[in-house]
Amino acid sequence: MPRDDYDDMNYSRARDEKKGRKTLFVSVFLTLLVLIAVILVILFGPSENLESKKEEQSVISQGALESSEEKQESGFFREYTVRDGDSVISISDEFSLSAETIASLNAIKSNSDLNAGQIILIPELDGVRYTLSADESAEEVYSRFSSSVSLDRFIEINQIDDALEKGDDVFVPLSIDSSFTFSRPIESGQIKYSYRESVNGKTISSLGITAEAGSAVLASQDGVVTQAAFDSSSGRYVEIAHSSGYVTRYENLEIINVRKDDVVSKGDIIGTIGTSSSVDGSPVLFFSIKQGALTLDPELYI
Repeated sequence: MPRDDYDDMNYSRARDEKKGRKTLFVSVFLTLLVLIAVILVILFGPSENLESKKEEQSVISQGALESSEEKQESGFFREYTVRDGDSVISISDEFSLSAETIASLNAIKSNSDLNAGQIILIPELDGVRYTLSADESAEEVYSRFSSSVSLDRFIEINQIDDALEKGDDVFVPLSIDSSFTFSRPIESGQIKYSYRESVNGKTISSLGITAEAGSAVLASQDGVVTQAAFDSSSGRYVEIAHSSGYVTRYENLEIINVRKDDVVSKGDIIGTIGTSSSVDGSPVLFFSIKQGALTLDPELYI
């Protein structure tokens, strides 16, 4: 073989070997990068996911009350870590507060919203979380409620420095009689809609209880009928005023058996379930409870 051809062949072979080594080096380098990335995910991924999960479980979400640290500066709130088996009732009993206080402050719609390890706020006194629908001063918000604390204490509790804005949340201490209970307004009814559930695009402040059309609707506590009327949204409805400032309302009735100013006792038939409201076309009783300006979750009281 001519020497020139032999040299060319050796040069070509050396070049291929060099190229092969370079390719091998790149492959090894990329493999190492992948391994490093996997190790980082293993080391740090679960921690980040755990923090994310905790943030999701925390009731102090975007648009809710300020951070727990800021709220605790007032000395009015404490943090509580939810345990296995906890319910709104068991937590409220532990701290001698009403169930509605715990549920309202922490935006809890039902016991299924509670998860072990979740952190919620516990106030010093009973009360309600109020979301501003417009820009208002602390004085204007305070005047809407018969608060159990002074205006200065209300401002201190909520760490209010400037005027409040639409969407802000504040906690208003109120006197709530947690010993007051109600009976079921329909004996054999089943819950179809939960409190604060969206029904046909409308968020209801009541409990939707379904039963056969014509089933008797009962007064859930002694009281005086303050309204027995009809409107296009509620259909035929009855409102009853009770002691301690409580008011119950029964909507979507077919027949009303009482009149305004009638005195009723727990268990009295005040009407029958129907389909007169525009919210749901089926036989569903929309049952709600209020105490003053506070709307309550009926499921916590019956």
